[in-house]
Amino acid sequence: MWLEHVDLQANGDTSSIDGTTEEECLMSCANDLSCLGISVDMNDNPLKCLSHAGSEDFGSDRMDNQAGTKSYQLIMRCSPDGS
Repeated sequence: MWLEHVDLQANGDTSSIDGTTEEECLMSCANDLSCLGISVDMNDNPLKCLSHAGSEDFGSDRMDNQAGTKSYQLIMRCSPDGS
């Protein structure tokens, strides 16, 4: 389950993750236990996805206004069986 922040860039320690679509980036993060969220710059072609390992990256004092960017904070990770 994700909390979506539109036109906001989360800041902090990041690393690039594989994904050519927004959905692929979200799945890549969901499958990485160290990933707590992603930032996606929809202005980049190809799409650029950054993973965040710190929940503090999504604090109001760590978010910057940036048109065309979405940040997704992982709220709950589901198990492989969907529970």
